[in-house]
Amino acid sequence: MKSHSRHGFLFVACILPLVGGCAALESPGGPLLSNLTGGKSEAAVDEEAVPASQTVVVELYRENGLAGRVRVPVKPGMVVQDVLEGCGAMDQFSRMTIKLKRRVDGSQGYLPITAVYDHGRNAVRPESNYAIRPGDFLVITEDTATSTDDMVQQMFGPLGL
Repeated sequence: MKSHSRHGFLFVACILPLVGGCAALESPGGPLLSNLTGGKSEAAVDEEAVPASQTVVVELYRENGLAGRVRVPVKPGMVVQDVLEGCGAMDQFSRMTIKLKRRVDGSQGYLPITAVYDHGRNAVRPESNYAIRPGDFLVITEDTATSTDDMVQQMFGPLGL
C-alpha cells in the first residue's frame, strides 16, 4: 500500500505544475520587465543626466510582443555586444536576433543592419559586432528555437522539408 501512495504522490507532484499551466511557473522575463518598468537598472538612463542624443534605444521583444524599451548611454568604442550586456538582454535571452537601425544622414529613413548572435559562444559574432553611434536603434527579439530545431534544420534543411 505504501508504494501506491508513494507513486500517487509522485504522479501528483509531477502533473500539478502542468495542470496549473504557465501561470504557475515564474516567467523568465519577470526580472527584465521589473527592471524596464518599475525600477531603474544599471543601464537605465537618468533622463536629465544624459541627453537623448547621446543614447541608443533598445527595444526588447518576446514571443508575445514588446517586453520593454531601454535607453543606454553611448560610450566611446561601444559595440553591439556592449549594448546587450548593458541592457540585460544576454541575461534574459539565450538566443536572439539583433537588428540595428542607423539613421541615414540627410534622409528620414534608417539603414537596417543585422548583427548575428552566436548562442553557442554567448556573444555577437565579431564580423557583425558593429560600432554603436548615438541615435542608433537596436531591436532585439527573443529566438525561441531549441537545439532540437537546430538538428532538424541541419538534417532536413537542404531537402526543403
